[in-house]
Amino acid sequence: MTKPALVIFDSRLPLVLLPVFSGAAHGFCLSGDPATAEICNGVFERKCDSATLLPSARLVNEEVEAMRPLLAQWCHDLGEARLGSRSARAWLRIGETDASAWWFSLLAERNPFKSDLMLRAAQLGAIRTLLASGEYGSCHACCADHALNAAIRRVAAECGVFAHVRRRTLLGRVRNLPALLKGSVAWQMLMALAVIVRFFVQGLCARRKLPALAKRLPRKGDTLMVSYSPAHAGTPEAYRNRFYGPLQDRFAAKAAQMAWLYMHVNLGGKRFSQSVDEAATHFASGTRISLLQEHLPPLALFTVLGRWCLLAGKGLMLSRQLCDAAVAAPFSPACRAYLRRDWLASTAGKTGAEGILFHAAYEALFRSIPAPERTVYCLEMHAWEKALCRAAQDNGVANVIGFQHAAFSRNYFHFYHAPESTHSARLPLQLPLPDIIAASGAHSAAEFRSCGYPRVEEVESIRTLYVNGLFAKAAELGAGEARAILLAGSIDRKENTTMLGIALEAARASQGMKLLLKGHPLCPFKDILERFAAAGSAMPETEECTGTLPDALQRAVFVFVPTSTASIEALAFGCKVVLPLVPDGILMNPVIDFPEKYTTASCGQELLAIMQTEMTPEQRQDAARASEAFIRSYWNLEAELPKWGAVLNM
Repeated sequence: MTKPALVIFDSRLPLVLLPVFSGAAHGFCLSGDPATAEICNGVFERKCDSATLLPSARLVNEEVEAMRPLLAQWCHDLGEARLGSRSARAWLRIGETDASAWWFSLLAERNPFKSDLMLRAAQLGAIRTLLASGEYGSCHACCADHALNAAIRRVAAECGVFAHVRRRTLLGRVRNLPALLKGSVAWQMLMALAVIVRFFVQGLCARRKLPALAKRLPRKGDTLMVSYSPAHAGTPEAYRNRFYGPLQDRFAAKAAQMAWLYMHVNLGGKRFSQSVDEAATHFASGTRISLLQEHLPPLALFTVLGRWCLLAGKGLMLSRQLCDAAVAAPFSPACRAYLRRDWLASTAGKTGAEGILFHAAYEALFRSIPAPERTVYCLEMHAWEKALCRAAQDNGVANVIGFQHAAFSRNYFHFYHAPESTHSARLPLQLPLPDIIAASGAHSAAEFRSCGYPRVEEVESIRTLYVNGLFAKAAELGAGEARAILLAGSIDRKENTTMLGIALEAARASQGMKLLLKGHPLCPFKDILERFAAAGSAMPETEECTGTLPDALQRAVFVFVPTSTASIEALAFGCKVVLPLVPDGILMNPVIDFPEKYTTASCGQELLAIMQTEMTPEQRQDAARASEAFIRSYWNLEAELPKWGAVLNM
């Protein structure tokens, strides 16, 4: 009997050009966009006498689960890998300092929000598992990304299966030129130069618009608070930082002084000038604020350029050896192109330039101010944080506290490092860490301790203390609106599009289903909904929730949510949490560490099946009360901040 073919696709055009199959074929769709997946699935089914669609989202997720425990050790081993005369991290020493640009790289960080390396490895791993089973006689790669097609062909060759990859047409090659250009080393280096020049220009603009820097620097005995910006969340007369508000109250009660360092973040179209204006406004009212760019003097441009050029040269020289060493579990030889891309971006490209800039700026900062009483920053294990910690260590600055302020789950791979890396964190060229990791709850504290971080302290989750007020609403909960589901959006447009597409598919297959939409302030649903409406399909009843998220949560028993802490708030209202499971994304929601707290849906039919259950008001109230203990263990919600007081010694 002839074995079926495995057809892998993520877009319509390559699939249309595929010849018709006379036998059976199994489809493996790598697109998470429901509209694209529906079109591709329809084309695939017409191409085959017998077509079977595989649960690609679940298969990819299983590979992520298998890959996760291996990543931290892989990172440590790669940093220690001998490339000729020395290790990778030793090759990337920055000038004469004790810092290594290895720790600022995409490969060392392993952040799914910044690189699709882990996702591609999981997708290719799922394909490898299928082909290695011996069930398939051939493989057809019909993806829009030619690099992915080439990787699939390599996986098939390793499994001894014939692979067919459609030849690119001349038109296809022309269309691919922009992507090819952006992936080139020349483009990477051009972007790196642009990042360096922009950083210095921003510093010049800030120094020109703001009062003299010396007047705004921390004084002896101050606490230096490092914050993303713009960050003001108070009245024009009183500065209140949206990341640290309750801590400001404690400092004020103890008459302790704070000085602020701003790290500008371009979220939601926020411009650097807005951070400058915010700093100027609140300095006038007595708050000492400076921006990181100000601390790097213009003449340092030549030092930064020299260090980056040296880093880029080493990256290009070591590329082949590094990729040879990087091809180890969980990354197969098929991942080599993606490993090389991230390595070059981390040395010759934008990521490498940013690491050099951050380290130079923090070095200049700590050399120019008295050692702060303590330094507190938002911990997310980014490159700039490691630059801060290394510069603090090299300049004798103690009591650096990294506060884990945002969501956390085990798929935040960048939070995890091998014990061999964490135990040597204070040594030259090793992983830079804060003196104290302040975890916002018992769960994250336990996870950090499992990595062997030197000092982990549980503190109160100052950004989520408002959740205390939600527990009192449990007694008022009703059954919610019949046949309604709340879509709580994230900041990621792609995630919201996928989630809305799945919900629309479910609603079209059901009578009377209502979609309640509560978008993220920086990514509303309106534009996404218009895209689906323009496609011409029938639209179910939808309603934009204009009130607060708690108001919306009271209206629906079922809550569909991607990467957002809204899932935890939903549990406080006795809701059933559903996460979108897709083959082109990694589950990053904070509840994924607790399988009993959620279910997943990868298509409309699965979502409809989940919504068949009903809850009485009493059952929902019981569920809300039962969730309170879990939420209080996930986030420490003690309003008086006793643990923060102990960590700060005040």
